[in-house]
Amino acid sequence: MEHRYYRDLKHSYAIVDVKEDENTPGYRYQLKVLEGKRVKKLLPCSLRQINDDSFLYYDVTSMMSLEDRFSVKKMNYEQARALLTDMKNMLESMSEFLLGEEGIIFEVGSVFTGLSSNEFGFMFFPYSDENPGFAEFCEELLEYVDYEDDRASALIYELCERAKEEGAMILSVIDDVLGIDPETDKGEAVEEVKETYEEDAFDYTYEEQEEVPEPAVRSRMKMSKEVLGGKTQLLFSLLFACVIGAVTYIRMNFILSEEENLLSMGVMLVSGITGVVAFISGTRGIRKAKEEYRNGKKHESRDDYSDDYDDEDYAYEDVYRSPIKITSSFKTEDSIVKNDERVSKNGDETMVLECDEDENMTLYSRNLDKTVRISLDKLPVVIGKMEGCVDKIISDMSVSRIHCKFVNDGKRVAIMDLGSTNGTFKNGVRLSPKEKNYIEEGDEIKIGRVCFDCR
Repeated sequence: MEHRYYRDLKHSYAIVDVKEDENTPGYRYQLKVLEGKRVKKLLPCSLRQINDDSFLYYDVTSMMSLEDRFSVKKMNYEQARALLTDMKNMLESMSEFLLGEEGIIFEVGSVFTGLSSNEFGFMFFPYSDENPGFAEFCEELLEYVDYEDDRASALIYELCERAKEEGAMILSVIDDVLGIDPETDKGEAVEEVKETYEEDAFDYTYEEQEEVPEPAVRSRMKMSKEVLGGKTQLLFSLLFACVIGAVTYIRMNFILSEEENLLSMGVMLVSGITGVVAFISGTRGIRKAKEEYRNGKKHESRDDYSDDYDDEDYAYEDVYRSPIKITSSFKTEDSIVKNDERVSKNGDETMVLECDEDENMTLYSRNLDKTVRISLDKLPVVIGKMEGCVDKIISDMSVSRIHCKFVNDGKRVAIMDLGSTNGTFKNGVRLSPKEKNYIEEGDEIKIGRVCFDCR
């Protein structure tokens, strides 16, 4: 269903138009139930009249559609099971108020989830009998499930298979799927559904990939504890040095007996050995912690910012992928072609006639301490600060967790705000949420308070 987004200072809304001839008293009961928030997991909404037109405002504050939430990091087993569980609770709650399931909008763009929780919300639109079906919705979920999670893929495959059965009831299908033990049934379910979908000309591949261990990166807190431990050892070595100095002072200024002389020498020897050991151990601990933390930050900077100009291993191939070609449209007798260059017989300098450079646009930040480069060669690209859920991380307080998205609409690049708090701007104009806006070289793109130049 087509809907647009609107955001005020504190709330975000998904707005659906209601035709005047469909806004009849027969739907007042459904609206009262929806506005009263009586049905679990249904998005709260209200009917508003603006210039003799009717609109349904669904409150989607701090929520995002499945299409945007799982476009980068796919849905795992816990999230898929939470989706079906919330859907089951919604259907059971609707039956208590005599609401039909035909009013539910089963689309990945109309089902919303919280960014920091696994709670889901569904849109109910009573003014249309042609809402998308549940079986089509299950097939859409196949694109957003994590195929590296065996249990998640088996769960969604089984859901699709049961939803396609003739006369299948949604609540019964969900109950059957949630009752399956994925540890024992996942293999058979995946193989059986794979064969069925191959016969129906669905090209869904399921390959097991070898897990690549992620590099261990020490946290700042752990590094601080190790540095503190090293400094404590250095402090002990200093105290032992003070003990040695005090005993030396006593030996030089006082006459000691034989037993006191031996005791003082023993104290000095033990203090010296212990102090040296503490000093060496503390120094090594501090140096090791800082080196490992520095290596970890270097790895993170590779992931967060690809434009680290001080890194000797920086790959410039990402900026200039196409080789420079030198060509000419004319020939002269005074020049020859050698090694793809046109060189004069008289030894003059080589003339560069034409250069073919990469036409992909790139965004460069200009108001950050460290330059951030966002390459638009592989689209779509989702921008935000929620690690694992976006393609490019911008660690700034003004940037939302999932802020905006760059897409390829034909041969042109477009930017689309995803309902961010501080907004996305093009040449100083704030963009409407979920609305495509084409960009060109020379445009200024502002994400939160971070400004980018498009080149």
